[in-house]
Amino acid sequence: MPPDILLLTEEDFPEENRYFAMINLLGAVRRRVRLPHYIHLNITLLASVLQREGFSCELADNFLRLPPATQRFERLLKQAPPVVGLATTFLFREETLRDITRRIRDLSPHSIIILGGPSILQFPEWRRYGDISVLYDGERTLPAVLKTIKSGGNLRDIPGIEFQKDGHKVATEPSEFTPLSELPLPDWSHLGHGRHGVYPIETQRGCVYKCKYCTYPVYQSGDSGTQLHPIPRIIDELRHNYENWGITYYRFIDATFTFPRKRAEDICREIIRSKLPIQWSCFGRVDNMTPELANLMAQAGCRCIFFGIESGDDSMLKRMRKDFRVEHIHGGVQCTHEAGMATVGSFFVGFPGETEETLANTEKIIIDSHFTFLSVGSYWVDPNAPASLQNEEYGLTGRGGQWKHNTMDSTQAEALTGRLLSNVLSKNAAHLGFDFTIASLVNLGLDYDEAMRYMMDKGLLINYRLAKTSGHSLDHFNPKEVERAWSNYQRATLKIAALGRPYYTQ
Repeated sequence: MPPDILLLTEEDFPEENRYFAMINLLGAVRRRVRLPHYIHLNITLLASVLQREGFSCELADNFLRLPPATQRFERLLKQAPPVVGLATTFLFREETLRDITRRIRDLSPHSIIILGGPSILQFPEWRRYGDISVLYDGERTLPAVLKTIKSGGNLRDIPGIEFQKDGHKVATEPSEFTPLSELPLPDWSHLGHGRHGVYPIETQRGCVYKCKYCTYPVYQSGDSGTQLHPIPRIIDELRHNYENWGITYYRFIDATFTFPRKRAEDICREIIRSKLPIQWSCFGRVDNMTPELANLMAQAGCRCIFFGIESGDDSMLKRMRKDFRVEHIHGGVQCTHEAGMATVGSFFVGFPGETEETLANTEKIIIDSHFTFLSVGSYWVDPNAPASLQNEEYGLTGRGGQWKHNTMDSTQAEALTGRLLSNVLSKNAAHLGFDFTIASLVNLGLDYDEAMRYMMDKGLLINYRLAKTSGHSLDHFNPKEVERAWSNYQRATLKIAALGRPYYTQ
């Protein structure tokens, strides 16, 4: 008997996306399994909500790239589920969405396709590939849609959706954001994963900061502000996951785990008190960091903090409305390193107002700050971001990775991004990578220490090769360290190949 709904999610990062270069680092692994390679909260949480409402669900994630998941995807579709839900959170190319929906209709022509996720907000024209689009979060809306389909009711009565009726587009009134207090604990048995892997966990939703390039507050909370899970509930979830599935590796996916600072400190104290043997990474802000917070995070098992810094120039930080200054960068990174945690410094090139001078300041900050890992890409234009809504002021036109404004266009930004990376990496000032790639390696079978070491060794080898082939000085490299990194990298790559399996076990 088919499930009431088949829930799907997949990733597809285009080359102009800021994360693609980081993912492409894992070249040896990519020959076996395409990356990224994440465990997903979005469909798992939706399935947990739907199960509570009495609906039967099946899930398939990473179904285009992992053979076991592809087989599962096709087998479930051949059962002709009445509804197929597809999350577009990590879909960035229209052709991928078109191919997925075509495969769904080929294998299960009578299934109703429901699309959700931020990409259908960023690219409204993509909604034509589905029958119904759920706008913003779906924990309330999707159960209402399924109940209406099952009863033959009127979809017009459901807020927050768009659908076709008699050849015309129908958009209902906006929906309210789902209160976190209504959500159950995610049931990871839906994905059938083994115990090994990095699992996402959410302690808050929304963001108090209003960076002009970012749509996270728009898509996650709107004007309703940040929602916080009570700290006892967070510890209950960690304990529940450990007792039921042995989960010990996490990515805290809050927009900013380190704010409010006191709450972050209290969460860490409770994790320490729980004695749960977890290791984790998170998103943070350099201006939130203090020695006390950093030490508590390290004691609670934090291994790496992703800092979305974006620019090393004060005038650009002000334009972006980052609400911190360059002076905060050094202090935040330093106390994080002193506590024994790794850092990811994330930057992008090309926000309106960017010039050669502002980029030179960014390059200096990157070199002086000694981030463990470095993520650099070009500006990505989301039409719903505050900067896009001020396009006349900036002279900003275009969308996604193709744009231009008063001081730069996307082609120039890509060239300057390459130059920045070449200058920084050839000096061995940081290693390319970020916590997503570490999570991918853990999901492929390495432990956290091995994954961190792999990324650092791989980064050193990339830096050395870049310096050597581009004619830069090799004074920044110790030949014995390069030799050791090559040996370690080969061993780790062979271990991944020997495992011969992704984390997906169904």
